[in-house]
Amino acid sequence: MPTPGRAAVVHTRADGPLTVLDPIRPYGGRAPRAETYYTVDLTVQQARHRLSLPSSGKAEFTASAELTWRVEDPVAFVRSGATGISALLRERLRAAAARITGRHPARRPGAAERAVNDGVRDWPVPGLAVTYTVRLGARSEPEPAPAPRSPVTARHRAVAALTGAAHVLIGFDGPLTRLFAAHRARTAVLTLLEVVAENRDPESALAGLPLSVSPWSAARSPFPHPLDLLRAFARDPLGPSLRDRLEELELAAVPDAPMTHRSLALVRALHTSGRRVSVVSDVSSRAVQHGVQSYRLPLAGVHGRRADLGLLTPNPHCLLRALEHLGAPARTGVLLGSSVAELTAAQRLNLPFIGFAPSADARQLLQDAGAEAVVGTLEPLLEAVRAG
Repeated sequence: MPTPGRAAVVHTRADGPLTVLDPIRPYGGRAPRAETYYTVDLTVQQARHRLSLPSSGKAEFTASAELTWRVEDPVAFVRSGATGISALLRERLRAAAARITGRHPARRPGAAERAVNDGVRDWPVPGLAVTYTVRLGARSEPEPAPAPRSPVTARHRAVAALTGAAHVLIGFDGPLTRLFAAHRARTAVLTLLEVVAENRDPESALAGLPLSVSPWSAARSPFPHPLDLLRAFARDPLGPSLRDRLEELELAAVPDAPMTHRSLALVRALHTSGRRVSVVSDVSSRAVQHGVQSYRLPLAGVHGRRADLGLLTPNPHCLLRALEHLGAPARTGVLLGSSVAELTAAQRLNLPFIGFAPSADARQLLQDAGAEAVVGTLEPLLEAVRAG
């Protein structure tokens, strides 16, 4: 049987049309016999593409396109016989966007971008719900191949960003502590998925309807961290139940969570240097407070998760709260974070960002998302602050 909300079975018999399998009565009251069936993935899918698009002149636009889709009508999707969905959607987007950008001069990428993001419809695959985002830049000649990122350069940029900041926002889970190690994160995700299974509307589950999850994080399924799952259900009716259960898990994890190596020394050194430090996090405010209170850190503020899950990063609301509390503009500060969601929130405020990523995979993930200042350890940041 398919997993409710994540897959549907479309089947047919010789004497009937395509239909979605009823898990309660899979044979429809008839005796079992051979039939053709198709398993349809209902989860959100995502692809990113780089495109070259024409302008009204000789120059071209460079485009970064993000496509997100999910099967909304399993029967229509199967009937279409479509394969290679990512390529089909990419070519549709490329062709439609080219007709739009060809009416705009390369010196006006903003106007062209708005027109593209508002003007592509009529996707070629029946049964799909498709969303997309395109970002445009202009170029007059082919760009050279990007040089490989140097860990040394990324570290130097991180040091420069920190030493040039008047105030510092620091993420809780990652830069300050390790609330959920990999195995604990997986266990927490499974616990939250049990909440989904226990509380989901039975009729929707039996009908194989997909969950109304956010494409921003659901596309990164399977969820590597419980906060990824919570973001995905931010606008789902199950969101508050998941939020409350996750808070219980976070509070239970705090007593055994190890502090990140050199994080306490870094916070104290930043305070000694005259910089104000605030903790920002999508973790429960109660859990964050419990996590830092015993260390008596000289913090200017602690800002955790609010009840409204729509305010989780990449929404910059938490960062704005911290900046407003400090009475300081974004451009004079820096965020030390460890997730793409935090990076995206900082980018929306033009707040400088330092990525903390102990593993090579995590560093690559941040760099692919646009982070230029990344460190694998807090040691170089601490040394730079102490050196003045």
